[in-house]
Amino acid sequence: MFGKKIKFEIWGFLFTAVLGTLLHFLYEWSGKMPAAALISPVNESVWEHLKLLFFPFVLFTLWELLHTFPAPACFLPARTLGLSAGLFSIPFLFYCYTAILGTNYLALDILVFW
Repeated sequence: MFGKKIKFEIWGFLFTAVLGTLLHFLYEWSGKMPAAALISPVNESVWEHLKLLFFPFVLFTLWELLHTFPAPACFLPARTLGLSAGLFSIPFLFYCYTAILGTNYLALDILVFW
């Protein structure tokens, strides 16, 4: 059971990282379709980039919920806490490191997302 849970977590991280990275480009790739703007960033604002975490995380959580029957009672509260921590951490870390360094760097932005 424990080994299976770790595999789900690794796959969840990879799924979120890859899909979030692809979502970064979706708006441009779609020809700036308004529907794409609902789930992908339309500009380089750190707040818009929260979508990169939110939608893949929720999608994987729903998939995992359907595949871990019966789900433990703490599953959704734990996922909600994890998502909240991530959504808080992205702008916090971004603004902290840019305040210290005086500018932003793409590599650090990607690390903050991961």
